[in-house]
Amino acid sequence: MLAGATPRARPFPHVTCAEALPEEALRWLDAQYERPLDWEHHREGFYRAWLCDVSAQLPEPLRRALVARMRALTGLPLTDTLRLTVQRMEPGQYALPHSDRSLLGYEAARLVVQLTRGWRPGDGGVLALHPDARGLHTSAELLPRRNTAFGFIAGPRSFHSVTPVRRQRRTAVFNFWHAGNSPA
Repeated sequence: MLAGATPRARPFPHVTCAEALPEEALRWLDAQYERPLDWEHHREGFYRAWLCDVSAQLPEPLRRALVARMRALTGLPLTDTLRLTVQRMEPGQYALPHSDRSLLGYEAARLVVQLTRGWRPGDGGVLALHPDARGLHTSAELLPRRNTAFGFIAGPRSFHSVTPVRRQRRTAVFNFWHAGNSPA
């Protein structure tokens, strides 16, 4: 689970991983897209995508393993709470530069796992990391290749964006809470 995750300090603390999840977990995540879901369409503001919370269906062993691994990678006292949304971006959808800063009751860390099969240059959906809120400069780009992951501590300087997609882009977004800032 997230074996070989590489910690990086710039432009903000994060980890990347080329082979994030075991095949069994990927099959389970893929299956979520094949069943009827109550998709929520985010189409206003900085983020345009379809999301569905599938936390209740998350297998307990996978939840426990991810929480333990993110505790180790972030060094944070994370609770056992984990929220999972499957997300898809359709052609033309994107995320403008923003930070996922942790507010009262909000998650402290995130892990984004790419699920898109057969991504090619020109498909868009590239995750860009920025040194500031304007997003005029890109410090790093993470291609949406299947089973790659990006994990980070949500903070006021965790600026990132997603370039417009030209074909469907699928991700699993795992959210983790700090012991001192639970969802309650």
